[in-house]
Amino acid sequence: MTSLIEIAIEKRLQLQFYYLEENGSGVRIVEPYQLGYNHLGHKVLSAWFLSGTSRSHPEETNWRQYLVSQMTGISVRTENFLTIRTGYKRAPNGLFRMVISEV
Repeated sequence: MTSLIEIAIEKRLQLQFYYLEENGSGVRIVEPYQLGYNHLGHKVLSAWFLSGTSRSHPEETNWRQYLVSQMTGISVRTENFLTIRTGYKRAPNGLFRMVISEV
């Protein structure tokens, strides 16, 4: 599972997955930027939300963090992203205690 996320980050390809969340589970399509462990020890993906089901502002594309343990059906899409989104900060950036992969 994690290896697909790392491949998508490395090749700057969009990622699609089903995210399990109270009152908002569903498919998400994102641009993945960073994968690492947060300060609580959870593996987290930091990504730019493009589309899909979301309980928090589903109409807005913006930065989101996803717990990898709540992601299923992960697939790497063929659409790539070449532009770095506004607000992206490489580690160290306060989100992670350890980074596994990043753009």
